[in-house]
Amino acid sequence: MSSLRLPSHTRRKFSRPASQRRLMFRTLATNLVIHGQIQTTVPKAKELRRFVDKMVTLGKEGTRAARSQARAFLTTDDAVNKLFLEYADRFRHRNGGYTRIRPMGYREGDKAPVAVIEILRDDEKMDYKDYFVSGEESQLLSLIKE
Repeated sequence: MSSLRLPSHTRRKFSRPASQRRLMFRTLATNLVIHGQIQTTVPKAKELRRFVDKMVTLGKEGTRAARSQARAFLTTDDAVNKLFLEYADRFRHRNGGYTRIRPMGYREGDKAPVAVIEILRDDEKMDYKDYFVSGEESQLLSLIKE
């Protein structure tokens, strides 16, 4: 599991001890692998993306050692099987960028930014035109929202 650690200057703390933070990301990664998409806060989604991309890369390797590493991180065998059978085949020709984070607005209670993080389908490409609009479109969108 040492290969799944990140440099300390890139980690976010999330006001939790290291053991709780590790378990939180293990659980989020497992749920994302099983369900394909989950809703969480934007900072958690950005941090989770690193772990899930590493899991998919392990799935693509397909070795016994990679399966053992994935089993040590993910919390259920169903997630490991789906990772090695479905996602490994889906992303065999893709080098990274297996997840997408879509902002969904703000949570009602504390106004925390919320996003949906999802694992891409095999035929999808990241199209950044969906996220950025030109000046004219921005003016039109602001008029429609008012």
